[in-house]
Amino acid sequence: MQNNLIVNALAENSNENIQKFSKLVKSSKCEVSECQLRVMGQFLSAIYLFSGPWEAIAKIEDNLNKLENEENITIQKKRTDVEKIKNNYVVYAIDIIGPDETNIIFDIIDLMLTNSLVIKSMSSNSYKHSETTTNMFELHTIVYISLDSSIAGVRSEFTEFCDQFNLDIIMEPLK
Repeated sequence: MQNNLIVNALAENSNENIQKFSKLVKSSKCEVSECQLRVMGQFLSAIYLFSGPWEAIAKIEDNLNKLENEENITIQKKRTDVEKIKNNYVVYAIDIIGPDETNIIFDIIDLMLTNSLVIKSMSSNSYKHSETTTNMFELHTIVYISLDSSIAGVRSEFTEFCDQFNLDIIMEPLK
């Protein structure tokens, strides 16, 4: 039987910390089902979903406890089940870009949830445009849309919302 463990690690961004974590993972004999690494400021944030037999998951849990105690690394971990999305969904990518508005991401999340979209992944970035120095915002999201929903209706609501805030949107199915 396959067991799963989700791990969220936060450490100072250094090659040594990455190597320590990688060595620990390799020694556990777990499979990495999903992985996301991101540097923010001087910190590295790593999110992993490991899978493997019970013994391998138990070994990585023990090794993570040792690593957290010995190093300046914050680790959260939890065993989890991995659910498959049912067949009655289509997968869409939504990309939004435009002038940055305070907390606009939360308004977008509310719109997604109001339309019963299932958020699979989301990443955003704020920056100053290189030519105009305007504060800009970009968002990339993968969502599941129920086949019971009107995709044209969801697209229309998102387009109207983005027009209100002078944002560009691209919404297309993933193949």
